[in-house]
Amino acid sequence: MTSRWVRGIGTGVAGVMAAAVWGTSPTASVPAEKVILVTVLDSAHAPVKGVTASDFAIFEDGVRREVTAVVRTAEPLFVSVLIDTTKVPFGGAESTRDVRAGLLAFVRTLHAASPGAEVALTTVAGANVLLTNFTASTIDLERAIGRLVPDQRSTTVMLEAMIDAARELRRKIGPRRVMLTVDLASRESSQVLPTKVVEQVQNAGVSVWAVSVQGPLGVTAPTRDTTINYLTEATGGVRATALLPSALESILTNVAESLGAQYEVTYARPDGPPARTVTASARGSAKVLVAPWGR
Repeated sequence: MTSRWVRGIGTGVAGVMAAAVWGTSPTASVPAEKVILVTVLDSAHAPVKGVTASDFAIFEDGVRREVTAVVRTAEPLFVSVLIDTTKVPFGGAESTRDVRAGLLAFVRTLHAASPGAEVALTTVAGANVLLTNFTASTIDLERAIGRLVPDQRSTTVMLEAMIDAARELRRKIGPRRVMLTVDLASRESSQVLPTKVVEQVQNAGVSVWAVSVQGPLGVTAPTRDTTINYLTEATGGVRATALLPSALESILTNVAESLGAQYEVTYARPDGPPARTVTASARGSAKVLVAPWGR
């Protein structure tokens, strides 16, 4: 599919809304039809499939718009996965086997739903190291995952790695640019301001999803946690947490299913200047996550 997508600028609201500014000027004219990219999840964060136009409510600056079409998106998908490989802390459970199992499940599930999805894998400890660049080869990704081993460092530079990943994702063409972080309750040693991370990620039009294993010591990186919480909310992603690494396989399978079941929602609007905010909700208890891009 060939299409022209433009970036939206805004912040998420209550997990079921997202704001976007369309176009480049507050007085610019926009088409009479708009398309947004969304993920629809149930109360267990599982993807809701088979939704139709009647299931959605779209509002521009508080004014309801008519939804005219809903289709499963066929736009290319790019996912940069950042994997915490720090040394297991004292009293913590060995996690390498569970991390491998979770990532294998993620790649296989994602490619079952979106065979052409390109995934890049980066390990993050004392430095971020590219394990494999963007590829749609399940076999190549499986081999790379099999090479994962724990680092000897006990701290991670996840925030710095997020900036590098955002820069690489910005080069990809299309609206489905995803950053997935997997952290193991390690301490954060990045020397960057959280505001810079937020700026780089949002300027790249990236949707952030995150999975965190809290471990026996609980929260150990409040700056990273705050940054990731903000970005997942603001960019149409989800942050999932687990107490034990054994939960990674189930959670990452769920993330892959959600990314593979995204929709393009088309709605009618009058000619005129672009809206300042666009919000979306769905029938019942479903949650609508709006990606930071539209057309």
